[in-house]
Amino acid sequence: MIAMTMSDGRRIELGPKFPSEKLRKHFVWLRSFRYFVRYYPPDSEVASVSLFNKAGTLLYRASADDGFF
Repeated sequence: MIAMTMSDGRRIELGPKFPSEKLRKHFVWLRSFRYFVRYYPPDSEVASVSLFNKAGTLLYRASADDGFF
């Protein structure tokens, strides 16, 4: 899971998504592929991003530098 902390203090959690079953059957390399998608309003910027494993253990955390990582 990826957790984003916004500049206004909100926390947004993202779970991994899989490509469609049709694509996974057609393209072998997509079978283990995961991606993350989240759209959020532009009223707040991402301040930090944290990456957690399935057990909830923090693996990595990064803070934004003027909106960039």
